Amino acid sequence: MAALALFFKQLFIDVGQVCRNLFRVMIPILILIKIAQECGAIELLAQALSPLMGSIGLPGEMGLVWATTLLTNMYGGMVVLVSADVSLNVAQMTTLFVLSLVAHGLPIEGAIARQAGMSWAAILVSRLGGGLLLAWLTMHYYQFTGSGQETAQLLWQSTPPPADLLEWAQQQIENLALIAVIIFGLLLALRILNLLGIEALLTKLLSPLLQLMGIGKQATSLAMVGITIGLAYGGGLMVQEAKAGRISKQDLFSAVLLLNLLHGVIEDMLLMTVTGGDLVYLFWGRLVFAIVVTALISHSLRWFSLAFRNRWLYRQVEAA
Repeated sequence: MAALALFFKQLFIDVGQVCRNLFRVMIPILILIKIAQECGAIELLAQALSPLMGSIGLPGEMGLVWATTLLTNMYGGMVVLVSADVSLNVAQMTTLFVLSLVAHGLPIEGAIARQAGMSWAAILVSRLGGGLLLAWLTMHYYQFTGSGQETAQLLWQSTPPPADLLEWAQQQIENLALIAVIIFGLLLALRILNLLGIEALLTKLLSPLLQLMGIGKQATSLAMVGITIGLAYGGGLMVQEAKAGRISKQDLFSAVLLLNLLHGVIEDMLLMTVTGGDLVYLFWGRLVFAIVVTALISHSLRWFSLAFRNRWLYRQVEAA
């Protein structure tokens, strides 16, 4: 009983530390995003992005969808998409969502990635550049194959936005509480997997693929959490490991780069079932793209000096 009590005591301490690291980043940014929404900043960003949409085969109106997705999250973009009087075919819907899945929630997820050891310059290039590159490749894939020309059937039904500031604040508190519960479950599951030896087996099985992408064994389980559940959770756990000094700068960079391009696959695929997009391409196209880009960039790091990497790619993580 004493060992079990100690186990859960340490678990709650670790959950508290992870939540503290996440929430001190998320809460100020949530407030700033709300202020930006009220001031019309999203509409201004949409105007700037609209001309860019044509280069990836999308109507200019999708600039507002992406602007909302960039500053808020996938659900915010979906609400705008539902309200837009624009019909997209399957190829266009898939292009829009590969772009959004890579580049969304930038203020919060970018801040988490920065806390985990990646510079803002690298975050912006990987999220914005990676999203646009994958969208451009997706557009040309459908043009080359001639597929995806049928109209996409969007099944999403949006929920009404919060009526006032108090309701908005209540929603944010509920979301933060849910995140804390999920983090508790994740840390508990990781400890059980470690005790059963499953984490070691998973690391061994994935080791060749991770080595291909330049990611060390220490970041394996954390990267898998981020890929399957989401960057906020995998990144949050990675922040904790980074502060403890258990993962090298290069491994952190490579793991966070992978999570920038590929994260929250389970939630994303569930969400994509109601978009009318090409689910097979949304999964495999993004997966292959993320692996190839992460491998190429990670292995090219040796061509750059340590001074360059420390200035433009890495961020010094403060010890816990």
